[in-house]
Amino acid sequence: MTDSPITGAPMTDATWIDKALNTDFEQHRVTSDGCEISVRRRRAKGPVKQSVLFVHGFVAQARWWDATISMLPDDWDCVAMTYTGMGASGWREKYSVAQDIKDTLTVKDWADFQTPPMLVGHSLGGGISTRLWNDHASDFQQFVILDSSLRFEPAKTPQYLSINRRFYDSKETAVGRFRFIPEQPIVHPAYVRYLAEHSVRYFDKGQDGKHWSWVFDFGRVEALYERSAFWYETFEVFKTFDPLPTFIRGAQSAICTDAWADAYQQRLGERAKLISIDGAYHHVLLDRPQELAATIQGLV
Repeated sequence: MTDSPITGAPMTDATWIDKALNTDFEQHRVTSDGCEISVRRRRAKGPVKQSVLFVHGFVAQARWWDATISMLPDDWDCVAMTYTGMGASGWREKYSVAQDIKDTLTVKDWADFQTPPMLVGHSLGGGISTRLWNDHASDFQQFVILDSSLRFEPAKTPQYLSINRRFYDSKETAVGRFRFIPEQPIVHPAYVRYLAEHSVRYFDKGQDGKHWSWVFDFGRVEALYERSAFWYETFEVFKTFDPLPTFIRGAQSAICTDAWADAYQQRLGERAKLISIDGAYHHVLLDRPQELAATIQGLV
């Protein structure tokens, strides 16, 4: 296990949050099988040195990558997509890993990258990307998996959320109810507040006069729990890769714990490329975006 490389003095919270919120992102809608996918893009300035496609975790969205992307070099072309049923993307009647993979490839083709893209997937996005990489590795330069819940034995997916939507009387009340999944300390409150404000919306048909709720489709919550063997099966796929993708974890992660990291290295031996970022929990991209950006840059 190695620590994350970081060059130069770390930015203060105020400095990097200001940089993230003022980075010039394009907002796009890409259609895949009749459903719109929300895409954020920070185009490279000048000739493209590196392209990256970022995919997020469970009930998150593309915007969660803003800080990490803002700290990557200006000559990198960075695209972050939001899975259907989450964020500002459209909703489907049914969700599946196969559809998520197809949507990811649709966004990759739409982006028309000028260099072979790196694929970076966090949490659920890392699991989906593992399945994608198994059949489409030639479409990408490399794959980086970030604090994703690979399991070494079959186990049911924990039910982190109720499948019943709750409504709140105001946007401020809803924002105040924002929580991480799994729960963890909030390292940067100002940045989390920004994400929380983009995680709720007004619904015309609420309940008891309350209209504010989460942007994601609770149908995605139900779909996740149907895949009880997903993470074990994903590890069985993952361990066949040669070479193995780089795995980055938060050193304080509640999912990829120290015990998990030890078991990971025992099972994969010298092939395992595991990097731990100190001071980060499961949501590494929110806890330590500067260190994560430096780590990703160092892999190219």
